[in-house]
Amino acid sequence: MKTRLLIISIFLMSFFVTAHASIYITPFDLGITSDDFYEAYPNYNPYLIMKRGDSQQITIQVSNNDSTEQTINLYMVKETPRPDRNFVFEPSQLQLESGETGTSILTVSASPDANTGLTVLHTLIAQSTSFGAKSFAFYVEITEQITPPSPDPIRMEPDGVMFSKNARFDLSESQAFDIIPYDVLPPSLPDEYSFQVMSGSKEEPRLFYSKEPLSENTLYSEFSDGENLLITFEKEEYFTYDKYLQFLNTNEQQIMIDGKNGILSSAEIKTEDGNAYVDSRVIVFLDDVKLRLESKMPEQQLLQITDSMIKDEKPIQELASIPNEDFTDKQTGNDSCPVIHFLGYAWEDCGSIWTWSILGVPLLMIIVAPIGIVLAVVIWRIRK
Repeated sequence: MKTRLLIISIFLMSFFVTAHASIYITPFDLGITSDDFYEAYPNYNPYLIMKRGDSQQITIQVSNNDSTEQTINLYMVKETPRPDRNFVFEPSQLQLESGETGTSILTVSASPDANTGLTVLHTLIAQSTSFGAKSFAFYVEITEQITPPSPDPIRMEPDGVMFSKNARFDLSESQAFDIIPYDVLPPSLPDEYSFQVMSGSKEEPRLFYSKEPLSENTLYSEFSDGENLLITFEKEEYFTYDKYLQFLNTNEQQIMIDGKNGILSSAEIKTEDGNAYVDSRVIVFLDDVKLRLESKMPEQQLLQITDSMIKDEKPIQELASIPNEDFTDKQTGNDSCPVIHFLGYAWEDCGSIWTWSILGVPLLMIIVAPIGIVLAVVIWRIRK
C-alpha cells in the first residue's frame, strides 16, 4: 500500500515539473598574443610579416572554465597546401585541470625559397576532446622587405535598396511562420522589436525584425547601421556541422542549444567616431536546415532568442552528458537572481516578500491540495 501511495505522489508531482533546455558554450577561453603582430586595420585580423627563411612566434593561452579536466588539441585549419609555410605547436595538446591555464607556442616559418608578395589568412583552432572549440585567424605575408601594412581606408560596397520586388511586407509574423516549412517557433524578442518583412524563397526564407519601420526603399546601409535582427534559413546538404567545425572562421566557437549543434561568433567593431559595437551571429544546425541569426545584440541575448525558436526534443539525461555548465550569468560575470519555473512560466526573483507571501501561498496550495485530497481518499478507502 505504501508503494501505491508513493507512485501516486510521484505522478502528481511530476505533473508540475517542466524540463527547461540549456544553452552550452565552449567551456574554455582562448587568448592569442604576439610581439610580431601588426595591427594595421581597426576591424581586421592581425598580420605576421616575415622574410624568406624567417620564423615568428605566437603565444596561445587556454584557460579551462569547466568543472572537469579538459584535453585541448591545437591545429591549423586545413587549406590549400603551401609547403613554403610551416606551422608547429609546442605542445600541440594541453591537459588542463578545472580553473587551470596552459600555454603553447606556435612557430610560423617561411622556407628559404618561399613565394613572396602573397598574403594569406590562416586559422588556428583549439578543440576539446569532449566538447568545445574556438578559433583565431591571422594573416601571414612573406616579403623581400618588411614594411608595416598601411592603414588603407575601408572600401565600402556601393549602397542600394535592401529588398527585392518579391519581399513580402504584407505578411504578419504568424503568416510568415505558416509559410516557413521548418518546425521552429517565432523568436521571443524585446518589445521594441517587431516583424517587418519576409524575403527569399520558401526553402530559404529571410525574416527581418527591427526597432524602426522598414520599407521597399530601405537601403543596405540603413539596415546595417540600425538595431535589427536578421533570421535566415539555409539549405546545406553537404556542408554538415562536422565539416563546418573543421573550418571555423575567426572568433567562432562551438555551442549547443536544446541538443542542437551550433556556432557562435562575435566581434567588437570600431567605428570612425571612436565608438564600438558588437556584431553577433548564431548558427544552429537543425535536422533539415541551418538556422542563422545575426544582430548587434550582445551574444548572450542572441543565444537566448535562438533558444526560444528551437523546440526542445532532447531528454534531460542526454543534455546532462555534455561536460560543461549551463549558459548562465555566472559565466559572464554578472550577478543574477534565481529563475522560478511553474506550469511553463518563468520569472526572476530575488526572494521578495511579495513573491513568497502573495504568490507563493496560492502556488503552494495548488500543488499541495490535489496531493492531500488524493491521499485522504486513499486512506479513507483503506480504513473503510
